[in-house]
Amino acid sequence: LFFRKYSCWNKKKVREEDRLIAFQDEAGFQLTANVGCTYAPKGQTPVLVADAKFYTKVSVSAIISIQGDLFYDVRANETFKSMATRRLLEHTAKDFKKRLFLLWDNAPIHRSQIIKDFLQEQQDKKTKHDVYVSFIPTYSPELNPIEQLWGYIKNVLLKNTFCKTAKELKEKVIRSLEIVKKDKELIKSFFRHKDCCYILS
Repeated sequence: LFFRKYSCWNKKKVREEDRLIAFQDEAGFQLTANVGCTYAPKGQTPVLVADAKFYTKVSVSAIISIQGDLFYDVRANETFKSMATRRLLEHTAKDFKKRLFLLWDNAPIHRSQIIKDFLQEQQDKKTKHDVYVSFIPTYSPELNPIEQLWGYIKNVLLKNTFCKTAKELKEKVIRSLEIVKKDKELIKSFFRHKDCCYILS
């Protein structure tokens, strides 16, 4: 099991109920390129000019586990709301075929009544693949290893990539997610990143 050093998270619950630790988060991808390097005359700072329409974005909600699993949902020109998040949790729990210990941030959709009702329903039904939720401390995205996923996709797989439409961007984001999904060791490495400092316990 992976635990962050000096963590106050419920290790006992994870061990006694044999739950799989996973993290969830949302991210947005824009049509404008994430430029890693460019050229400009000496002494002149390069300036990228973009039309306002380029602020169209693709939203992704993803879950990664310490076993190197990745589940995600992608939407163009639409942010994730509580019902979409609930469906992702339902599908992920069934695919894992194991009880989940899910950690995420304090975003409003994570504290909505729809999510509370979903968690309560699972508890009442005593499902075999239920989800137990715990929150990461406020304003501490560095504690969530899934941030490394977003960084890898934006700064490596989609670096210097420009898209003309939301459809094209969505296709490239999905292609990038599939590349990561096939590399379990890469996903596991996100948990060992120096900003996260998760250790095997």
